[in-house]
Amino acid sequence: MNITFFIGNGFNLNLGLHTTYADFLNSYKEITPQDSKVTAYLKTLLAAEEPSARWSDAEVFWGKITAQFLQDGYSADDFYDAYEDFCANLAAYQQKEEKRIPYDALNKKIVEGFSSALLHFADGFREMERAQLLQFAESFDSRLCYRFIDFNYTSALEKCLNAVNAVPDSIGSTMVPGKPLQKRILSHLHIH
Repeated sequence: MNITFFIGNGFNLNLGLHTTYADFLNSYKEITPQDSKVTAYLKTLLAAEEPSARWSDAEVFWGKITAQFLQDGYSADDFYDAYEDFCANLAAYQQKEEKRIPYDALNKKIVEGFSSALLHFADGFREMERAQLLQFAESFDSRLCYRFIDFNYTSALEKCLNAVNAVPDSIGSTMVPGKPLQKRILSHLHIH
């Protein structure tokens, strides 16, 4: 049986990283002497926006200002340059945040946390849903494979999964009525 987890920014926030859209904007929107004219213009537009924690608001913002760039006398190349500056600074910000995690010092805690989370992931389901999942699991062979689709801009999940996979049998097996169920992490797809 395969179970796929979709991982978003909540994972990074749970790790203590400051990775909301508002966190990034607070570090980015200050105009500096090194900013080009178009980057300063972009930051002026960003400063006028209502702060938001949702990354989807970044996409809405870019859609909203596309025409405004042209109306205010900037070219499509200027728009692209501003977007590239935004993305480069976003990547640098995310990397800086991720460096705050001492992975080597936390490996044991990461493995224990993942093992517990995978063992108990269905605890948040309603009783009827848990029963259906157990019944469904019983109909499969003796393997339970976890897959992860990661929408984050950091590699935090990948590093955590590597720590878990480095410890043999760290997620072990569990019992469903009548048989052991071997568990393993099968794949990780990083979208960004």
